[in-house]
Order: sequence, then C-alpha cells, then structure tokens
Amino acid sequence: MDDGTNLVVGSEAWIAYIFATPPARNLKGRSLHKQRHLIFEPHLTRFARLESRGEIAGFLALAYLRTLGRISAFKEQPITLKLDNWEEEHTPDLAFRLSDKRFYFVEMKYERFLSREERARFAERAADLQKFGVGYLLWTDKTPLTLALKHNLYEMRRCVGMRFELAELSTITEFVRTRAQVSFSDLSAANFHEDLVHHALAKGKIYANALNRFLPSTMFSASDDKPLLPTLLSAKPTIRSYWDSLDVA
Repeated sequence: MDDGTNLVVGSEAWIAYIFATPPARNLKGRSLHKQRHLIFEPHLTRFARLESRGEIAGFLALAYLRTLGRISAFKEQPITLKLDNWEEEHTPDLAFRLSDKRFYFVEMKYERFLSREERARFAERAADLQKFGVGYLLWTDKTPLTLALKHNLYEMRRCVGMRFELAELSTITEFVRTRAQVSFSDLSAANFHEDLVHHALAKGKIYANALNRFLPSTMFSASDDKPLLPTLLSAKPTIRSYWDSLDVA
C-alpha cells in the first residue's frame, strides 16, 4: 500500500493525517459545469475546491450532517492512495467520519456515465478498503442525491448565511416544538417566511424529510425522525449494467 504517509490504512493516525492535511489534489480551471468550483465552508473555515456539481451536492450533504452532529469531520479530495492490488493511484472525491468513529470515502459519479466495468471497479475498491475497516460509498445523481434532495440542499445553503434575528429563529423553533407536526402551509399562514424556514432547517433547529422536495404539504417537526444519514450510508457500489441503471419509462 502506498499513500505517502507510511501509516496503516484505517488507523487512527491515518485518519487524523487525512483531516489535518490540505486536499490531496489542487483542482485547477475555470468554474465550469465539470471543472473547479469554490465554496466557502464555515465548518472547514476555508474554501473547498470541488470538481463538479455532483460533488457540490455531496459536499453540501456532508456539511448539513456536520451541522446536525451526525458526522464529526469531512473533507474533499481527502488523500491519494494505492493498495497493493490496485493498478493505479486513486483519489476519492470526499471523505467523512461518523460520530461513532466509522470512516468513509465517497465516490461521486453521474449515473448515465457509469459503465458496468466502472461499477465493478468501485465494488472491488469497496471490498479492498473494507478489509481495513474503511467504508467506500458511491453517490450518483440518481441514488442517493436525487433532484429533490439536491434542490433542498441548495435552498438550505442559500439561506443558512442569511441574517435573521435570534428572536425570529427562536420563535419558529418554539412554534414547531409545541406542535407534533406542522406543514409548510401552516408556517406560511403564521407569517414565517420560507427563507426563515430553510434557515432554521439548515441550522438544525427544525427538521423535515430532505429526501422529498419541500412542498406546501411538507411536514416539519422538532425531532429528526426521518434522518438523511441512513440513506447516504446505504449507497454502496454494486455491479449493475448501464441499462439497468436507466429509468423505466
């Protein structure tokens, strides 16, 4: 195994090294659809360099989970490594660690570009890394980063930095807490602006099922009873053909 660290893959020292060092790849190029995008991330106190809109969505999901305390750390372009049986070096797109210490790499791909051979290679990498106690996930624009989830993540990111009075945030939080569940329509009727709703969501003050697009009928609660994390963790590489991955008309 070669990753330039002389540390044991999956060890505490190896994981600490990953999160203590800069991203392994310094992405270059203009901010086009499939080139570098810069996003300032408060949890990292720096700009993150992301290679595609798909990576942006995955990164925003991790930032949201970090706000909720579901993960303890995350990073883009975490490390370049080559296990003994790998033919070439590989740099995963993202990495994160759960609050229970489990560690994962994430590969971001567009579903329509995934061939059977690529899926097989990802599945083999997952099996190899699992031997070291390292998880390896495959996130695509179909599963689990659906259009609805991406839209919700973008809206929460758009609103999380907005300036609202602490009294406004406390009021909407208390409004939801004192009711078992409340719909988006109910919040609008109570004169809570939709940007404040998204802000409270992004701050982890109220909760909703982020996997479904937020609609007037969307229900909000004071507890995370439909957590996002299990869905993200279930997206493991499997060997499926390209044709099987297409939506059925």
